[in-house]
Amino acid sequence: MTKPIIGITMFRENRTAGTYNSINYDYAKAIIEAGGIPIFLPVTDTNLCKEYLNIIDGILFSGGEDIAPHFFNEEPILKLGSVDSIRDNFELSLFKIAFERKIPILGICRGLQLINVAFFMY
Repeated sequence: MTKPIIGITMFRENRTAGTYNSINYDYAKAIIEAGGIPIFLPVTDTNLCKEYLNIIDGILFSGGEDIAPHFFNEEPILKLGSVDSIRDNFELSLFKIAFERKIPILGICRGLQLINVAFFMY
């Protein structure tokens, strides 16, 4: 039996040298300890979502910043933290395809919120 390959979504951060995709290594460590093989999924063009999902057996939507309220028909409030609509759009596209293909999905913190927003949208 082969080990399952689990995709982990990443967040983007702007630095002086450009935009970086990052993630806390503890996500990968947990998947390794559970017997899986982690693969990091950088925020990229949504056209790559199908290709990513062709090579993974499950997906973990990681934590991070708030989801932009316009995705669930709300206006921003004063206490809204930082948002990344590009990440939101990418991850919502990943979710839709993964759900349609019945690929196992896990959301942690922001990831669980993203799943709720995706069900609201679709």
